[in-house]
Amino acid sequence: MLSSHFARPRRRSMALLLFSVVAVLALQGCTGTGQFKAKGWSGLTASGQELYFAAGDGRVAALDREDGKVMWTFPAQGGQPAHAVYGKPVLSSDKVYVGDYAGNVFALNRLTGASIWMRAVKLPDQEKASAIVGGLALAGDTLLVASEDGHLYALDANDNAERWRFPQQGALGKVWSTPSVFNGVVFFGSLDHTVFAVDLATGVEKWRRATEGAVSGQVLIHDGLVYVGSFDRTMYALDAATGEVRWTATGDNWFWAGPTTDGRSLYAGTVGGVLYAFDLKTGFVQWQTKTKAAIVTPVVPVGDRLAVVTEDGRFRAFRATDGQEQWVIDLEERVRSQPVIAGNDGVVYLTDLKFRVRALNVLRGTIGWTQQLPES
Repeated sequence: MLSSHFARPRRRSMALLLFSVVAVLALQGCTGTGQFKAKGWSGLTASGQELYFAAGDGRVAALDREDGKVMWTFPAQGGQPAHAVYGKPVLSSDKVYVGDYAGNVFALNRLTGASIWMRAVKLPDQEKASAIVGGLALAGDTLLVASEDGHLYALDANDNAERWRFPQQGALGKVWSTPSVFNGVVFFGSLDHTVFAVDLATGVEKWRRATEGAVSGQVLIHDGLVYVGSFDRTMYALDAATGEVRWTATGDNWFWAGPTTDGRSLYAGTVGGVLYAFDLKTGFVQWQTKTKAAIVTPVVPVGDRLAVVTEDGRFRAFRATDGQEQWVIDLEERVRSQPVIAGNDGVVYLTDLKFRVRALNVLRGTIGWTQQLPES
């Protein structure tokens, strides 16, 4: 049986990280007209030759992947930015979707950045919408929105009409986990120590699985299993159909971000700064490597390398077979969004808290270009 670790003394890095996150989120509540300017952590999505960038101050931009040239911004130059954005943009064939800390979801024209619609996602009896901290997810024409009000909302991606919300009565703990969709089922975690599986068409619960810690990262579905990390220092492998626990593995500290895989191993980092490779079938720790700072973003497999961002503002590459560090680049600013890949050339793209986008070659450890989003 798993035992709770919340009574144990916190490591300094973990405490500082949690304090900074809570402080930032708390300050958002007084940024409407106050002296503080809201800032989230920027997210990035790649598609074809374009990069779509949700800046932490509420702006969205489209960039050319080849050289980083800004193609459009929303709001247009001189316009009033939205509230802070924490999740990365989600794309359809013709639209870009983002959600902000004020609880608003925006649909933008993918070619021009012009606003198509905006909706405040909230319960009928709510005066104001609650924050959207996790990312959105798009499944067909259904847009999934996880909210701090303890609900998962399903919207029509074309006209923003609400299709369902889960749960229908009551509420969950705050939901920071970006939803994942597989075979008509939506999987996500909540801060009240639970992983859920919900029917995509109806919003009816299929199963739930309790953990002993909060779940903030996105779950991963692979080969019939749901992989999810928790603040109880445990990585779980659950049966996707039933939620039954197949295996658990214990880490040194909280698993803040969701795990990833290259099909050979499962990779995840902790706020204690340890990078793990687990066997997908058994949870056996194949190797582990200690870094010098917390890992709060998902690990990105690139060929035989792993791209890892650490909380001290460094971008590292590790060998996937044994965890040996290959190189490190000092980014001179914290990065709290997942690096993204867009091709097979070994290049990844990432953003930082100063609204810069970079192209880096993971195989060679070089920076291709850097683009600074203009001041709003």
